[in-house]
Amino acid sequence: MIKKRILITALVIVLVSLPLAFLLPPYMRSQAQTQAYAASDQKAANADPEIVNANTRFAVSMIQQLAKEDPGSNILISPLSVSTALTMAYNGAGGTTKESMARTLGVENMSLSRLDNGYLNLLQSLQSVDDTIQLSIADSMLVKDVFAPKVKQSFTDNVTNYFMGEVSIRPFDSTTVTYINNWVSEKTNGVVQKMLDAIDPKDVVILLNTIYFKGAWSNMFNPSWTRPGVFKLSDGSTATVSYMNKEASYGYLNDSEAQAIRLPYGRGKVAMYVFVPRSSLDSFLDGLTRGRLDGYFTRFQQKDLELSMPRFNVTYGTRSLNDALKSLGMGVAFDWMNADFSGIASGPPNLAISQVDHKAYVGVGEGGTVAAAATSVEIIQTASRPGFVVDRPFLFVIRDDRSGSILFIGEIENPLQTTSP
Repeated sequence: MIKKRILITALVIVLVSLPLAFLLPPYMRSQAQTQAYAASDQKAANADPEIVNANTRFAVSMIQQLAKEDPGSNILISPLSVSTALTMAYNGAGGTTKESMARTLGVENMSLSRLDNGYLNLLQSLQSVDDTIQLSIADSMLVKDVFAPKVKQSFTDNVTNYFMGEVSIRPFDSTTVTYINNWVSEKTNGVVQKMLDAIDPKDVVILLNTIYFKGAWSNMFNPSWTRPGVFKLSDGSTATVSYMNKEASYGYLNDSEAQAIRLPYGRGKVAMYVFVPRSSLDSFLDGLTRGRLDGYFTRFQQKDLELSMPRFNVTYGTRSLNDALKSLGMGVAFDWMNADFSGIASGPPNLAISQVDHKAYVGVGEGGTVAAAATSVEIIQTASRPGFVVDRPFLFVIRDDRSGSILFIGEIENPLQTTSP
């Protein structure tokens, strides 16, 4: 009798320790899942169209700019990761810095309150999008310990309230580099394992965003149908690649500019779109706009197809986005003399963005897709006094300022050269 009571007690303990969802009958789990989908779908339906349009314009602008900087190379970015990290920084921008960032991000006609609430809704809508898809987004704000007292509570509150960001005060030494890399690796399920090699001694705030995606195709490819085939490269040469093959009904578009196919994941709410231009990829990208891209998405029609598509995986980065963002109009945010991030902390000295780094990975195979990205925005505390470094050839003048007479003038190409013809 005592043994039976012990057995029953142990069974009760095991049952209580099991996850509640496991104990729910199938119809109740289905109802809970349906409610989660409905809530996620409703938030997605309520996504601010101006923010969505702005992010699409930003995505097109970024891929065009990076394609110009790295011609002939594979390019991969998560525009949502980049724009989310920059929007956190934008919360602390003022003056011409705020204006330039708003133009680059495409949100110049939007109040900060609307923008922040829109991002909160958008990020929340991506939760519970599909039980067969792993999609997670994480944000973090790290503050240098000696600088922490200067950081405005209003900025910290915006990061935590609207971007669901973690806030951590760190010494910004090698232990913080390890912490950042471990955090990024954890949030991307080990896909992005290293984001930073070192921290600039002038850095006082680092903003991080990660996105992790793992989705199974709605129509999976049979690995036994994968065959080698020829892939034509832009320079006219060819490469032998592994082509996945599938016969199924897909969303399809066919016009004078490109053919395109829609490959859905899971329950079909998330999909990969593949565009194959009629002409070169460069000319197709050059003519791409937000409106044209959105127009494509509305014209797909179901069609029975024999699909052949290469397997591929791309690791991109760590890639500095500084030059691309400056070219897109937000150079003042990097200008240590003119940047205004007074919304983050009170000066002097001033704050400026020193580095925007991005790292991304995508792997596409018969079962689906794994993709991850991380973005870091490093904000430095600029020198309290202007610096002047004579580190390249220079001109010098010796002048009598009373009369304006120039006594000597010369140029120095090499300070080690002691004689001159």
